[in-house]
Amino acid sequence: MSEDNLEVVSQEMIDELDGIKRNFFKYDISPLLFLNKVLYGEEYPCITKWYENSRNYKTFDQIKLIKHVYQNEPQFKAEKPKKWIVRTKNTDDDGAYWYIADLNDVFYQLHRAYNDDVRIIVKFDTREEAEEYSTPQCEVVELNEDE
Repeated sequence: MSEDNLEVVSQEMIDELDGIKRNFFKYDISPLLFLNKVLYGEEYPCITKWYENSRNYKTFDQIKLIKHVYQNEPQFKAEKPKKWIVRTKNTDDDGAYWYIADLNDVFYQLHRAYNDDVRIIVKFDTREEAEEYSTPQCEVVELNEDE
């Protein structure tokens, strides 16, 4: 299956799948036992959550899991890590946003970032972390992959 056709899932689910791949011979985890553990929520919470939330036919999802783990035919890929920034909701008179920036490694402050100083904009790993620095005049924005 082409990289473009792989289903995007959480890194945690990929870690669970990789753990099963590494250990299914060691612990004699058959495909049926594996699927039973997924169906009943035992041991693989991320895979079980994906399975329960899927809109596909369950048999199709079971086949995908078996192909990925037991036949070494990738069916999934990890989502790219997301980054979040905090910026003003509105632009200033010059049409520029102001961002939470790290200017002196002591504390963050609101700063107008130009093209040559975007490296000082603080990129948070989680939305929750970014929201801690948001104010009523600011918003949390997810960065695009190429930013």
